Amino acid sequence: MVNDLTVTKEQEWWSDTQLAALQHMGVQDAPNADLAVFLHQCKRTGLDPFSRQVYMIGRKNKVKQWQNGQQVDVWETKWTIQTAIDGFRLIARRAADHNREKFAEPETLWCGEDGVWHDVWLGAGHPSAAKVVVERGDGVFTAVALFNEYCGTRYDKTLRKQVPNSMWASKPAVMLAKCAEALALRKAFPQDLSGLYTADEMDAVEEVQATVVEEPKEEKPEWPAPSEGVLMASETDLDKLHETKNQWLAVFASASERDFNNELRRIIGRQNVMPQNITLTECETAIQAFQAQILKQQQQSNGQPAEERKEVPSEQAN
Repeated sequence: MVNDLTVTKEQEWWSDTQLAALQHMGVQDAPNADLAVFLHQCKRTGLDPFSRQVYMIGRKNKVKQWQNGQQVDVWETKWTIQTAIDGFRLIARRAADHNREKFAEPETLWCGEDGVWHDVWLGAGHPSAAKVVVERGDGVFTAVALFNEYCGTRYDKTLRKQVPNSMWASKPAVMLAKCAEALALRKAFPQDLSGLYTADEMDAVEEVQATVVEEPKEEKPEWPAPSEGVLMASETDLDKLHETKNQWLAVFASASERDFNNELRRIIGRQNVMPQNITLTECETAIQAFQAQILKQQQQSNGQPAEERKEVPSEQAN
């Protein structure tokens, strides 16, 4: 039985019902070209976007450009299609069964800085690397993921540096193994998995920077630091911002801490903003803007008519 949200092999574009559901899931700003690629991937993989088996996430990337003889940083949204490792396994199993090929359970190994591989990780700290071997038919496909390249991080305001986020801190061996397995499965099933990435792989995605080659007449900092003598945010203010961040991440389930930080920079208009250099005014502005976004998302999720929603300042509307 096909319902209004079912993606079929025959459809050439999203239906109005599907588009409305996708907008509710946070891709309302995605261009048609990216939506077309997303539809193609859903049809190709057989994964259901409305059951969250596969989803599209917009990540803001900083692109350096020259405008009027000055170098400026422009934030652009890059849309990526992601799924969970279970989605990769499902696609691989379907492909192998369809072709009547051998597809054994992947072998996973971990190693520390000594380079010695183990079939179970019992070290006190995190593994340095994980290796996964996938057998498909007569082929053997191996992939290695390094902890330093894939570990998702968060900013610790006490230590004043980036540290592993909660999942990577509590389950480093599991998280690294999932990244290595995704790499190996993509090697083994390129026709089925090319262009797809797991959320675990994207935790540590670096901001992409591109520069238009042109000699500047005079470089000026686009993101100035706070002026001297400006009142800085207190620990209490930072705690309120941190609490707001947790609320924002809970409401926007597909968003990551990196997405929050990028949005914080956009709201404040300063690239080098960090807990130790955020001003009181910036902190209050950010909290107010994020709370407005949270309220708007909750109202949309509850199906509240627009005329019944609370007023949201236009400059804070998402």
